[in-house]
Amino acid sequence: ARALDMAARHHNYTTIAIAEPLDLFFLRADLEAKYGSALKQTLGHGVAFNPSLTGVRQGVPLNSYKSNAMTFAEANELLDYGTWLKLVQSGYKLHVAEQKARAAARPHIAELAALAR
Repeated sequence: ARALDMAARHHNYTTIAIAEPLDLFFLRADLEAKYGSALKQTLGHGVAFNPSLTGVRQGVPLNSYKSNAMTFAEANELLDYGTWLKLVQSGYKLHVAEQKARAAARPHIAELAALAR
């Protein structure tokens, strides 16, 4: 969720709500000013634009959704989006940024895999 929230902000969207375990809802930043108060009334103040959604938490165990456990191969494809974005913005070639971002994610992946055991 953290990577999606970061990507959304990078493209001028705001995370306005989360429906556990897998759904995030976004709104274009320009529409937030226009419709934000109506959405808060409709969705409820505890759900829409909840300040705790900023920098959405990370650290959910990899096997946290029913029996659809992430495989080792899938886990190896994960990367740290924040690291990737900084590297790309710094001028790194995409494939180099991708490799470095995967390396940056590996310690966190191992930590999450240990929680799932």
